[in-house]
Amino acid sequence: MGTRDDLWGTSARATGITEEQWLEYFAPHAQAPHADLAKLAYAKLLELGEKMKGQNLHWWAQGIAIAFEYHTGRRAPAQRCDGTFGASASKTLSGTMDEVADQWAEFALDLGEIAGVPIGEEPRRNATEKWRYWRTELDNGAAVSVNISAKPLAKNGTPKVVLAVDMRNLNSTEQSEEFKAAWKEILADFAKVYSQGR
Repeated sequence: MGTRDDLWGTSARATGITEEQWLEYFAPHAQAPHADLAKLAYAKLLELGEKMKGQNLHWWAQGIAIAFEYHTGRRAPAQRCDGTFGASASKTLSGTMDEVADQWAEFALDLGEIAGVPIGEEPRRNATEKWRYWRTELDNGAAVSVNISAKPLAKNGTPKVVLAVDMRNLNSTEQSEEFKAAWKEILADFAKVYSQGR
């Protein structure tokens, strides 16, 4: 999830519901826990019917609830529900989940560290029908999960996937921003290497 402004802007474009409308909708429930805010957002999104058909309403509801928590000061940027901080970044690539997962695992052998923090655990790979995972932990205790999932086929029939990095157990907004910037650079480098090898 992004910053408060990113979340409001993205959700407004997707749903047609403005920040002001969401704030008014949530106002009677301002002190509700995160899970309840997400349920309220989900119920509102369900009312949109066809407009949100095929969208992951749970994902949107989480983002909208988080944006409200940013607005009210209950959550600092990049702070998770449990009070810890996280960082994320993603890249869309052509290819199948297995192609991208295999290339990522090979590329990641040379990483060694992220934002100056050594990788402290041997990476683990696993797969489900809809996902491919690469997970590890850094020396500072931060958990890293690289999640690869398929997107709808491109118009020309080319398969596409999203490679998304999610970090947990960070300590501050500043640390989150530092890791997010590092991951954006790493994913850009990977995309170059990956496209050259295709």
